[in-house]
Amino acid sequence: MEQNVPKFKRTTEAIADGTGESSKQIQRYIRLTELIPELLDLVDNKKLQFTVAVDISYIDKEVQEWIYEYISDTGFIKPKQIAALRNQLNDGPINQIQMLSIFNNCVMAKKVSRSLTFSEKKLTKYFPDDYTAKDMEQVIESLLEKWMQEQSC
Repeated sequence: MEQNVPKFKRTTEAIADGTGESSKQIQRYIRLTELIPELLDLVDNKKLQFTVAVDISYIDKEVQEWIYEYISDTGFIKPKQIAALRNQLNDGPINQIQMLSIFNNCVMAKKVSRSLTFSEKKLTKYFPDDYTAKDMEQVIESLLEKWMQEQSC
């Protein structure tokens, strides 16, 4: 015999139905209540990405204040910086200096693409006339490899 048991929705699902937002999105909005007021103002003024703010909301209030100071000083915070910070916080508490180091490492981690060229005049004095550009490149690369190995010792 089948019972007529009413199905209850979670509050977030009920709100989602009434607003056109997803239940997950409603949960994210609720999560923002864990932010310090200064960070919440940044979200309201669209100076802090919504998803980044949700990630920050899981962090202790004292660290949130440090994050706010960092944003005030630099004008930005990147998602990868918050991800790296949360990852480090999983290992235990940190101080403000450590947080700044984590943030700076994330920003500096991007390798700068550089190009270096030598004029033919500079190179030809070091190579025989029959060496092609490819031959010269291989010799230079080989010498740089040896130099790098010597530097690491």
